[in-house]
Amino acid sequence: MGSAHSAPILDWAECAPLLSIRFRTTLEERLGPLEEERREKVRQALREYITACWGWDTFITQTFSYEMSRDQADVALARVQAFLAKRYRLSHGFLGAELHRSGSVHLHGLFGTASPIRRSALWEALHSRFGFARVVPARSHEAVAAYCTKYVTKSLAEWLLW
Repeated sequence: MGSAHSAPILDWAECAPLLSIRFRTTLEERLGPLEEERREKVRQALREYITACWGWDTFITQTFSYEMSRDQADVALARVQAFLAKRYRLSHGFLGAELHRSGSVHLHGLFGTASPIRRSALWEALHSRFGFARVVPARSHEAVAAYCTKYVTKSLAEWLLW
């Protein structure tokens, strides 16, 4: 039973460059005039990538105890990613920035670890270094994919995937 939408809507060669770099521009600047169509392609490409990576086990949120403006989103991402990479053996991860209701940058992240970690120790480390943190197990593979794709298309659209 065929339909007009049975073929994949994405061209991986077109989407891969959008997924493989750390962004410092707005989503609208990256996507250009066909914004909505390309936004869906990016969402679909990321969903496929995330689905192919198994072992997403930890979800975090990070609210900084100090002001991080919209222009500092890339700095916030780099600081938390460097901290996590130095302290834990992360096999893969995703960090997305959004503006908190206070107007400061707020991060959400998902990652997989090469070896088990104590979530309470990770919470303590993030909390003492950056401010309020939440660390919980990732619920399901599908929830991880949906969660990540939500953040790549928000208006701030600063994110990091490794």
